[in-house]
Amino acid sequence: MKVTDNQVFLITGYTGGQATQDTLFVGYCMAVDALDAANFMTSMVKTLRISGVNSLHQMRDITQMLDRVKGGEIQAPATPAFLAAMG
Repeated sequence: MKVTDNQVFLITGYTGGQATQDTLFVGYCMAVDALDAANFMTSMVKTLRISGVNSLHQMRDITQMLDRVKGGEIQAPATPAFLAAMG
């Protein structure tokens, strides 16, 4: 079986009624597409409320973009706490 980058998914969200530090959820699976991955995870974790489903391909694109932010090639908003810490 050859699995592609578009068939491996990271699923994020929270369990229960509210998103808190204690209810954060991060999971992964192999699936046909994002909807299949989301449906699979919610079938396994009944209280899961999904906030994101990203394929490995998408995660690589996101990582490259964040590296460009870090390198100063792309401007990004910064929190006041970050700006204060950077002096």
